[in-house]
Amino acid sequence: MELQTVISDIKAALRKEEQAQSKAWQVGSRSITQLRKEGKIVYPIHVQKITYGYGDYPILHFSFPHDLEGRFFANGQPISLFGSDTDATIKGTWIGNQTRSGEAIFYTDDLSAFIEDSEKIGIQLVPDEKSFRMMHGVLQAIEKNELPHLTKQFTQIQGIQIVSVDENHGEKVVFQPKKESYKTLNASQQHAVEAIFECTNLLIVHGPPGTGKTTTLCSAVEELVAKNKKVLIAAPSNAAVDFFATKLLQLDVPFLRLGNSLRVNEEVWKNTPDGLLQQPVIAKQLKKLQIQMQSFRKMAAQYKRNFGPAERTQRQLLRKEAKALQNEIRELSDYHLQQYLENVNVVLGTPVSLQEAWVKDQQFDVFILDEAGQCLAPLAFLGMQKAPVTIMAGDPYQLPPTVIDQEASELGLNISILEKGFENNIPKLLLDTQYRMGEKIAGFSNSYFYANQLKSATDYAGAIIFIDTAGADFTEQKENGSAFNIKEAEFIKNYLEAENIAAQETVILSPYAAQIQVLKTTLTPYKISTIDAFQGQEAATIVISLVRANESGTIGFLKDYRRMNVALTRAKKRLIVIGDSSTIGNDAFYNAFLNYVEENGTYDSVFSYPFTNY
Repeated sequence: MELQTVISDIKAALRKEEQAQSKAWQVGSRSITQLRKEGKIVYPIHVQKITYGYGDYPILHFSFPHDLEGRFFANGQPISLFGSDTDATIKGTWIGNQTRSGEAIFYTDDLSAFIEDSEKIGIQLVPDEKSFRMMHGVLQAIEKNELPHLTKQFTQIQGIQIVSVDENHGEKVVFQPKKESYKTLNASQQHAVEAIFECTNLLIVHGPPGTGKTTTLCSAVEELVAKNKKVLIAAPSNAAVDFFATKLLQLDVPFLRLGNSLRVNEEVWKNTPDGLLQQPVIAKQLKKLQIQMQSFRKMAAQYKRNFGPAERTQRQLLRKEAKALQNEIRELSDYHLQQYLENVNVVLGTPVSLQEAWVKDQQFDVFILDEAGQCLAPLAFLGMQKAPVTIMAGDPYQLPPTVIDQEASELGLNISILEKGFENNIPKLLLDTQYRMGEKIAGFSNSYFYANQLKSATDYAGAIIFIDTAGADFTEQKENGSAFNIKEAEFIKNYLEAENIAAQETVILSPYAAQIQVLKTTLTPYKISTIDAFQGQEAATIVISLVRANESGTIGFLKDYRRMNVALTRAKKRLIVIGDSSTIGNDAFYNAFLNYVEENGTYDSVFSYPFTNY
């Protein structure tokens, strides 16, 4: 296949996805109530305070009177602020949220006037135009061969060109570990660190659940930094980036964490642009300019709507002075950050946040892409352009990238760069020992996805339980395209109480957003999460609500076996799955799972519990 043809297909898929996102986020004629129910807007929001972050952009801290469907409003999601009585909007980025409160940064000189002029304000989702623009740009650079190493790696990952046997290693270097963390690794992890250290082109580190992927990568980063190598690290989600940063902190590896991330621990925050600019000497310089700028803004705000030409001219001059001071603040901030960047060997962020203007021309020796199985290939290329060596780490049998357009998926946009690497024989290493799950819990996924290559290092077998709701008339319902099952949620509540399963060690998962809302209403003390949001995490006890129960045997969303692999591999000591065998049993995957539980765990029925009256 020709390079131009492959790039043309990817570009076409990107355009379709961007159009689909634009359509999906359109407010249209739907009511506020409906849009809130769909998770498309947060409205009304109540301003708690306004602070200022890197670049002196305003950060809005707010509360809202309803629960939030978290699958759309993720950290880093583009948004816009809107008012109930104006057509104007202000673009921004969602930083994060807790129960009925959140933060967002907005790209405007002055947020106060917009808030004051609107009776009620809200936040709505918007397409990620910046990311799409960047992805199209890097594809064009590949097509024009502006960065020969990137064009070559693109052709190898896409299967246009084969990776030669000896291409991945230059002149043989004898690896001599410098750091203590290397000694604590198992044999497959040590092998991976050595391979990363010696790699000169492309390498995949395959890390199934619980195998210590990030621990291994951090050890490799330590060894690279000890050799004065510059390392760029990216992951498709801010949560994954912050997890990596936390691991680096434990090893005392200095780093710069880019992107909007208020909801991280204080030590990680100190290594962000906002945190670094709070160092006393720098903060004092910036504070002086900020006080002057706020003074000009305050004076300009005194001029209201009904005033004459002289007052209008005066307001324009005051705003011009404030703007000039804001530019001076940004230039001074960039200067200090560039100084820090020159002296630090490790930079982390999402692929888009790594494209900051003051980082744009910085080159690195090695690019590490964590959670590569969730990364759109064009996003990965944004990081790959900055280093001659790329390490892709992740698991192609867990969650794929999120793509909402069917045609874009058919063109291959939902195939991650990691899957492409597996498909086209990019050199790879398997981390072969898992430390999370009891062997009985790990056994099904180990057999079905990993060809029984995984060893379990836990000292407990764990328990795996399936509770069958067949025949109990637990019929599913639908709302906004998402399934839910009230009777199943009620059974889970009664079961957890009867079995005295502690809330602090238990997480309840479901693939359906509507069921999550039902569970949150039914089981208030327990942590409840979508499977997607819980990837990378673990708990002693995991309960999975499968939801689907219908006469036709339709399982819909459950067909994504990779999502179920994530769910089935979160539990350390006890995995409890609740579902209707008559609905799921005709599917080969679930039939295999049911057979596994019968042979290795406990296969039960809702009818066997005394609190039931079905």
